[in-house]
Amino acid sequence: MRATILLGSVGLGFVVGCGDSAAARDRVVLTPQAGDFHDAAYSPDGTRLAFTADRWDGGRGLWISATDGSGAKAVSSLVSLLEDPRWSPDGSQIAYWSDAAAPVDIWVVPAAGGEARQVTSAPGIEVEHRWSPDGKRIMYATNRRGNYDILAVPIEGGVPDTISAGEANEFGLCESCGEEVGIKRLEARPVAELCIDCKSEQERLERRMG
Repeated sequence: MRATILLGSVGLGFVVGCGDSAAARDRVVLTPQAGDFHDAAYSPDGTRLAFTADRWDGGRGLWISATDGSGAKAVSSLVSLLEDPRWSPDGSQIAYWSDAAAPVDIWVVPAAGGEARQVTSAPGIEVEHRWSPDGKRIMYATNRRGNYDILAVPIEGGVPDTISAGEANEFGLCESCGEEVGIKRLEARPVAELCIDCKSEQERLERRMG
């Protein structure tokens, strides 16, 4: 007997089959509601599913259900971007990355629901999070210095430890004039390489050249 979670742009499915026979498979849709559902992840004990859902009602949220899709409930508020839910080793918490406090940071929320806690808050993009085996720390990738580094931080937040650091570049400086890009522009577009004046000039020249 084999069971597999299928990820799709509009829903999550559960396939049950025997051996490799395609004819023996039976598909059960776990998310029959309208919306887009992604990032399904089993809890460590295999009794629950975490997944992200955009039910076209104002944003994307984190949801928990039984493994058959029943009892689904939201455990986070709605935001424009929420991805990659990962269970803590004991199944009590879920970490994910979100733009709830732009640009993109790591957040942790109780699996039973409750207030989400922002774990990282440095300028830049912070993603690719992983729990430590004891559930006390989260390792993640960040481009706070420009190139991506790997850091680890206590789940309560605080000063992170550097696990692996590449050669830094001048993150936050305009590639054209060398001046600061500006925090508001970085918040709106974390990967911006030009300040607003140089970007405007670039667009003006592009329009002139047709």
